[in-house]
Amino acid sequence: MGTTALDMTPDISTHDTAATTAPESGGGSEPRVPATEDRRGRLAWIIGGLVVIAVLAVVGFFFFQARDAGGALPESFPAHAELPLVDGEIAGSAELPGAQTEVTVRVADPAQQAAALTALTDAGYRVIGSEGSGPIGTVTSLSSETHSVRVSFDQDSDGAFTVTYLTSPRAGADTEQ
Repeated sequence: MGTTALDMTPDISTHDTAATTAPESGGGSEPRVPATEDRRGRLAWIIGGLVVIAVLAVVGFFFFQARDAGGALPESFPAHAELPLVDGEIAGSAELPGAQTEVTVRVADPAQQAAALTALTDAGYRVIGSEGSGPIGTVTSLSSETHSVRVSFDQDSDGAFTVTYLTSPRAGADTEQ
């Protein structure tokens, strides 16, 4: 039949039930999930699995690429004249992917943390931006002719104040020595 101009309800008497039912071996019929819903479910599982694999691959890449140098400076860390470190004990360091290096230095107090920034600005680095203030949670980005560095202040699990340097060669800079 269909719909008329006055009656907008569809005629469901001609609805094809073959798409949602299947004959059973006993001669009756049993409701079946439409094929599109079945495909969507499988597609969701496939996409979810691919996302998990991608996340594991990225985490594995960074886990296996970082080389821990322990309490020594990484070989690729810039020379002291190029990137002066604050006086203190090197608590840890690593070479990271993308020509980045990270060094954490334990210092005596918040005044030494501030001295780390002063040493960098005295060496020609200019402050690009800074977030936070104080001995915990401050992050400052600096740049020179040859390197970019992010300096963060924190405290370690023993309560010691720390300064962490994350540095990389500046794009287009000649860093060959």
